[in-house]
Amino acid sequence: MTPDQFIKTIYLGDRLCLSIAMEGTKKRLLLKVDCISRVRGNSWNYYAAEDVQEGFLVFEGVSSCRLEVNGQLPNDWIEPVSVTQLNDKADAWEFVFGLGVVDSQGRSSENLLTVIAERLVIETKDGVRLCY
Repeated sequence: MTPDQFIKTIYLGDRLCLSIAMEGTKKRLLLKVDCISRVRGNSWNYYAAEDVQEGFLVFEGVSSCRLEVNGQLPNDWIEPVSVTQLNDKADAWEFVFGLGVVDSQGRSSENLLTVIAERLVIETKDGVRLCY
């Protein structure tokens, strides 16, 4: 399954971006999400059998990343914006995510995270990799 197909099997709708970690020597970027749900079929439809609590979206083979912070650090929603294959190479994908920010007065804004990576997997908090 290609990354653009894989991202369509992940529901993040009302989920929270808990943290972002970079592992430079491993060429990985990890987005910790309060709950990652899987989409099985045409829509999510509240399917929870495969939920990963406090799991990670793990970008592997990262060659570049950019976080455009618009004030505060991300502390709310996480939403895939686009997944694009670069230069017709099977191992170069651009992932763009909107990461929500809500301040102490309840005002919201969005930061953008752009990652160029070879692949995307889900990882549990116990380190179990879920590749599809």
